[in-house]
Amino acid sequence: MDKFEYTASVGSFAANQHSPHDMGGNVREWCKDWCDPAAKKYRVSRGAAWNFYVFPSYLSSSHRYYLGPDISFNRIGFRCVLVSGSGR
Repeated sequence: MDKFEYTASVGSFAANQHSPHDMGGNVREWCKDWCDPAAKKYRVSRGAAWNFYVFPSYLSSSHRYYLGPDISFNRIGFRCVLVSGSGR
């Protein structure tokens, strides 16, 4: 547990040894993947959310969950990624 009742502001936690900040535990993240690419009914979400600490098996970044793309919760979101030094 931490001092935040719900989500935490970006930069609230120290970076790990590889430099990323805030990589887990704030909100589950929508992924580009479809659960069943042929049906295109449910999208994959991964990771843990601020209220999932009561479900230890859900706390892994590899945990997959399936939701309809029209679903909205205060515990699911997305991550903006900036790749530096990629030569692009």
